[in-house]
Amino acid sequence: MFYSRSVFDSKTFRILNPPVKVRFGDDSFVEATGTGDVLLQSPVNSEVRLAKALLVPAFTINLVSIGRLDKSGYSSTFAKG
Repeated sequence: MFYSRSVFDSKTFRILNPPVKVRFGDDSFVEATGTGDVLLQSPVNSEVRLAKALLVPAFTINLVSIGRLDKSGYSSTFAKG
């Protein structure tokens, strides 16, 4: 989920009408107003494409699902700082 429209690929982006409600573990909701692909630069792979990402203007940070990355064939490594 991304807060800025500018990170989306303009060829795949579309407005969600009506917006989609996304529920969190604490039962709170936020509205997603758009969807599309996001391209991220990776220090390991040159580019990571996140398909069907959501635009959530109420966010102040981006939230990436490690589970979705894994299902898409990417791997993640967490290390000390």
